[in-house]
Amino acid sequence: MTLDYLFAQFLREKRYVTGCTEKTLTNFRESYKALARVLDGLPEVERLSKQTMKEFVTLAREWGMNPQTVNCYLSHLNCFMGWLLENEYVPGNYRVKQLKVERRLLRVFTEDEMLAVVSHKPKRRHEKRVHTMLCVLADTGVRINELLTLRKAGVDLENLLIKVTGKGRKERVVPMSLELRKILWKYTQTHGFELLFSNSYGGLLIYNNVRRDFQNFMRKLGIEGYTEVSTPSGDSSQLTSSSRAGTRSRYNVFWVTPRCK
Repeated sequence: MTLDYLFAQFLREKRYVTGCTEKTLTNFRESYKALARVLDGLPEVERLSKQTMKEFVTLAREWGMNPQTVNCYLSHLNCFMGWLLENEYVPGNYRVKQLKVERRLLRVFTEDEMLAVVSHKPKRRHEKRVHTMLCVLADTGVRINELLTLRKAGVDLENLLIKVTGKGRKERVVPMSLELRKILWKYTQTHGFELLFSNSYGGLLIYNNVRRDFQNFMRKLGIEGYTEVSTPSGDSSQLTSSSRAGTRSRYNVFWVTPRCK
């Protein structure tokens, strides 16, 4: 029984039993390919060991792979190793600890910069899109992927609610402010596509393209140094907003870069 066969079984179980999304399955495949690429071929199941996994980490770092990328691969490979042990295909636990990485505090928007972003009046289509996206992220605290997949049908302007689909295809409803409703109503009149924030053809936006538009937007406002931006809490999973006296006039916004490339 080959490792390729077992990995195919593992993916089928993750798809049909666990209910993993296609994106998660793709991450498993990429991590498995990385293991084969770094080790210059996969070992037989009988020769697989914890040392094999440690060798993968060592060689990957020698190749110049950054620790964040290695950890991204390890998180998926460790899941596969755990599955092998659980189903008694291997005699021991071959999972290895992730590498220690530097934790950097992300820069926070100043009050003047936040007001400049929110009060800006964009003219061009892509500027209106990124400006509206920033306002939604700041006002509601949704994740960037939830925003990119947000559909017009999920925006309830009458009841000030937005329905998004998050991790694990779980739906949740988040409230919005009156100020955001005004911005969203104007933006929904600019196109007739199903996705609220789409490309010129109505398709899903590519993350890195949106990040590029964000950086260009910041430069136009004269705000530099915001490849990564954080709220005061340092949370790097979503955008949050703070309120004063029951209103949402103050926005704490940051941009999240992909953890793996």
